[in-house]
Amino acid sequence: MAPLANISKQDGAPELRRRSQLLFIFIVVAFLGLIARLVFLQIVEGERFTYLSENNRIRIKRVPGTRGMIFDREGQLLVDSRPSFDLIFVPEDSERPETTLKLLAGYLRRDPVELLKTFEENKSRAAFDELVLGRDIDWPAVVAVETHQLELPGVSLRARPRRNYSDGPMAAHVLGYLGEINQKQLKLLKDQGYVLGDEIGQFGLERRWEELLRGQSGGQQVEVDALGRRVRVLHEVTDVPGYTVHLTLDRQLQETAFEALKGKEGTIVALDVHNGAILALASTPAFDPNTFARGIKADEWNGLIKDQLRPLSNRAIQGQYPPGSTFKIVMSIAGLEEGVIQPESFIQDPGFYPFGNRSFRDWKKGGHGAVNLHKAIVESCDTYFYQLGPKLGIDRIAKWANAFGLGEKTGIALDDERSGTIPSTEWKRKRYRQPWFPGETVSVAIGQGYVTVTPLQLANMMAAVANG
Repeated sequence: MAPLANISKQDGAPELRRRSQLLFIFIVVAFLGLIARLVFLQIVEGERFTYLSENNRIRIKRVPGTRGMIFDREGQLLVDSRPSFDLIFVPEDSERPETTLKLLAGYLRRDPVELLKTFEENKSRAAFDELVLGRDIDWPAVVAVETHQLELPGVSLRARPRRNYSDGPMAAHVLGYLGEINQKQLKLLKDQGYVLGDEIGQFGLERRWEELLRGQSGGQQVEVDALGRRVRVLHEVTDVPGYTVHLTLDRQLQETAFEALKGKEGTIVALDVHNGAILALASTPAFDPNTFARGIKADEWNGLIKDQLRPLSNRAIQGQYPPGSTFKIVMSIAGLEEGVIQPESFIQDPGFYPFGNRSFRDWKKGGHGAVNLHKAIVESCDTYFYQLGPKLGIDRIAKWANAFGLGEKTGIALDDERSGTIPSTEWKRKRYRQPWFPGETVSVAIGQGYVTVTPLQLANMMAAVANG
């Protein structure tokens, strides 16, 4: 039996050696392949993959600066910023971003179509840029995201200051509101450090004093894990708050004016006659700027702009109205300064003033009888000023109206101020290509016809009279 066993052992030796050689060659080739791959990854493509790796692990988180606070003349707070949370998504941190968004929508009880639409609209953004899915989200949403963090790769919360208007619509037309920067604004302001998603003043003082109020953004260099969650902060640059602004507004007076206008369409302007400081400027109907601070919805915005009562319009500076009998103050001063009337001179008022083929009627049937300047102002006698108009002529009336700032913007630090209209012969020739007719001067003399002014202009005019 032994010889038979020896023969079998000798016969299998060549096959074993051949297999060993093949295995050795395979190991050498595999090893060389690994070395070649390592050379390619670390030397040929090393710089590129290092960059991608660091971008995936290290993120630069921008920290918006806190906007400056706004106070009234007595130091009462009108506008500040409160803590809030934005819902952020980085699609590159999720293997299946659409699935993640659908899961998130379920936890938040939101329509997944809405989240997916936002995702599709921002696919052109740079890799690892944060996508804002919601601003100033409520507490249940915060809890839902934190509770299911492991199931929502790429989804996180970002704490940021949110504008807070303590009195709601009370001074909305003065303070204004914020809104997310649009593409046109971003193109103009990119050099000033603005980025997509930033909030910027869109109306009122928030817009006019944007540069002062916005502050300077800071930033954090943070390390994140595979799910995009923050692990630690590597470096931080502290943000700088915006300037604090003190207004001339008196909060109590503003509140009183706003309450007096409730349920009405109108405006109230109150000035300090000694220096022209605005103490109250209320306009109704109004809007709540906090709606914009939390992120106004499309249906809310459409409701505001389609409202026939125009709640976004600041009637104090944008409303252009016939001044009516208040214009008689200008007429009186113009008549005295031009030497056309004397204070003690009387006219007879039968209740109307005939001019050409028309009779201009006084508001008081039967007239005021014998009227001098004092009585004409006290009783607002139309007939007295009907007669004064043609004596002055439209161009001298326009000269004195302009001297009081009527027909010109006041220069208030609010956008979209209107100038109103003070007609003259030149104005009508340019506007209508027609001559001025004498009968038109009669209507202008009592603040009617082509004359329009803003309430703020009228307040300025009366302040000038009051302070001498």
